[in-house]
Amino acid sequence: FTPDLMPADLLGTSIYNQKTQDFEFHPGPIFADLLLADEVNR
Repeated sequence: FTPDLMPADLLGTSIYNQKTQDFEFHPGPIFADLLLADEVNR
């Protein structure tokens, strides 16, 4: 975890598709139901 990361960079984001006129979700590298991050300040 670094200060320049946004939550969407890790979890994913919704991107608008002009062809289907709908949002498509693109999961990020840490897309999970539960993420346990312990001692991240070391």
